[in-house]
Amino acid sequence: MELKTKKLLSNIAAGIFSLLGGTEYAVIIPTLYSYIESLDGSEGFYGLTFAAFCISGLFASPLFGYLTDRIKRTKLLVLVANMFEIGGNFMYFAATSRYMVLGGRLVSGVGMGAGASIFAQLAWTSTVKERTAVFALVLTMRQLGMVIGPALNVFLEKLDFRLGPFEVNKYTSPGLFMAAVWCLMQLLIIAIYYDLPSIHGSATDERQSNSGVDDYHTKPDTDEGTLKNAGIQAGDSESVESNYEQGETSGYVPDLKNSVASRKSFSWANEYLREEMVLLLGIQFILFFNQCAMESLVVPISIELFGWSSIDNSLFFCGAAVVGILAFTFVRLLSKKVADRWIIAIGLVLETAAVCYMLVFFPRMRPLHDITRNMIIFLFGCLFVIFGLPCFLVGSASLLSKLSSMRVQGTTQGLRRIVINLGIIMGPLWAGALMKKLYIMLGVMVGLQVLMLGMTVLSFKKLKVTKSGSSRVDAGNREETKPLLQENQ
Repeated sequence: MELKTKKLLSNIAAGIFSLLGGTEYAVIIPTLYSYIESLDGSEGFYGLTFAAFCISGLFASPLFGYLTDRIKRTKLLVLVANMFEIGGNFMYFAATSRYMVLGGRLVSGVGMGAGASIFAQLAWTSTVKERTAVFALVLTMRQLGMVIGPALNVFLEKLDFRLGPFEVNKYTSPGLFMAAVWCLMQLLIIAIYYDLPSIHGSATDERQSNSGVDDYHTKPDTDEGTLKNAGIQAGDSESVESNYEQGETSGYVPDLKNSVASRKSFSWANEYLREEMVLLLGIQFILFFNQCAMESLVVPISIELFGWSSIDNSLFFCGAAVVGILAFTFVRLLSKKVADRWIIAIGLVLETAAVCYMLVFFPRMRPLHDITRNMIIFLFGCLFVIFGLPCFLVGSASLLSKLSSMRVQGTTQGLRRIVINLGIIMGPLWAGALMKKLYIMLGVMVGLQVLMLGMTVLSFKKLKVTKSGSSRVDAGNREETKPLLQENQ
């Protein structure tokens, strides 16, 4: 099979993996509270179960990312992760106590750690120019899953029968459904997902290059003779990229002499304690902290102000997901013309404006008073957030991968998912604690947005990516890439 075809099929599988992640969230969460309540669980236990998925992902993501960098066997790691998804969702389905439900969500969260491995391979197999569009497409698939989920719930909540010793009802059916879907995904990964060689050669730059064997993994079935016949020379990244376009089965032959020197000179501090890296990770945390806090705010506000039912809220989130897909599509098209740092800047401005708007208007709205006016204010604020989110998310994720060494793409994606999961956990806790004190809750969120906006302005020059993927504005200016904390020589 041609290498170009393998890349296409692998990207399709990555998109479906992201789609199922969004679908699982949209299928499980709506009935989770009632499920816990039916098993004599308290509100506090519900909160713990809700967060369990992200807590286990917090530890699993960096582990999967690190293993990806070390063994370069993304397919194997995704297959292992899918087993956790299957097992966790089956536990959720077969639960006889609230603790088994909690365990099921913890086990499932480990499976989503494979996202770090998948995004690492996307970075290896995409050029700097096309990477933002590739990331946007995969992230759009998650939003599509958020649309499909509510529609599936209409069907799943009507199920009521026994399957051997297990009862299938509106609470347990989401677990059974997702376990079956992840089994199908397992077969799909086996069939169409491949471990692909990196297209990035050692001539790229001194951070994104010269990583030797660790950077450029050749497929097991690609022997030395095949590589010689393909005409790939050590350090010739352009020929590798050309071979992807031509569909030739090829890989990269590492320079073993440079590999040893690279490993000795590599420094974690130089890689991650740089101003631009700290900024982008901070952006990811604040994005998801504010986003999840606002999502937690939507349901109680809609019930209190407009008297919405659970169906009304499901329709709202479904509509929001549709708008999100349109916004992600717009960002994908925009990425072909606009640099990542400008996409991030657009997202920051929109999100900051959205939170400021909410701070001004939301605390003033009164329950069941002037419903039409309040609904317009509410929906307009949500629209701001939905349009700003894709710019924020895609731009920062893509730029983070471009400014990282190809050697540690898996670790970088693992770190990204750590800060994302922290934001997802802490955002709802913050919103829940201050639900009746909107000025304080939204005021702190505005402060975080303004802080990140100011830091982005000050560090804007360092977010520029050259054709080689380097963040240096001036390649000769070493001050640009010094770590925030200097290591002892």
